[in-house]
Amino acid sequence: MAKYRQTVLTAFRQVEDDLATPRILAHKAEQQETVVKSSQRYLTLAGTATMRISREVVNPRLFVIGLFDPCADVTPAETAS
Repeated sequence: MAKYRQTVLTAFRQVEDDLATPRILAHKAEQQETVVKSSQRYLTLAGTATMRISREVVNPRLFVIGLFDPCADVTPAETAS
């Protein structure tokens, strides 16, 4: 009788696992979709920032000087040359 009981419990557990699998996979798919959308948004923002910096900074050397020395007197006329 104990062996039969164990067999029935195992069968119920397998059915429960099989019923839960689609829900678990759907949840994982949602998580992956969130990661993909976040990554795409990051790349879009990073690309926008890069384009903005490259448009605004004509002279990269002066831009770097301004990063490391915020007191450096870099006027707009110097950045345009």
